[in-house]
Amino acid sequence: MRFGMGIAAIVGVALASSCSAPGSIEDGDAAVAAFHRKYDSGDYARIWSEGSPVMQSATDQQGLTRLLEMVRGKMGKVVDTRREGWRSNFNTAGSTIELVMSTRFEHGSGKEDFVFASGGATLKLSGYHISSPDLIEEQPTASPRSPGRRRPGLPRG
Repeated sequence: MRFGMGIAAIVGVALASSCSAPGSIEDGDAAVAAFHRKYDSGDYARIWSEGSPVMQSATDQQGLTRLLEMVRGKMGKVVDTRREGWRSNFNTAGSTIELVMSTRFEHGSGKEDFVFASGGATLKLSGYHISSPDLIEEQPTASPRSPGRRRPGLPRG
């Protein structure tokens, strides 16, 4: 009986070491910070090229660039971000970590959802989603072609 329990313990250790977690929360936070640095500097091509095959098959580089340029044009650079939640998943198909961030930008705020796949020693971006009413609200502008719009605080005349 003792011999059987020893073998069970060895098999359990071997199985546990063969299935590694997708990365720590700290690794996920570092990957989000790296994404934000690239986003702020406009290095969208690098975000795409360093992404996972899942992301690269879901959108091409131009599609991701258009999305991030639109977000940056409306929201501006990242001011600060904090993690609101996370979860990890690992199985025989691979491992992922998802982080939900509450992010304040120069011109608004939103919830960002990052999904990273474990790529050996690094986490690779598999999915990015942002939700913010600031992305859909029109910014008031004044121009000769749009007499119905005016800058806030200026009298009509």
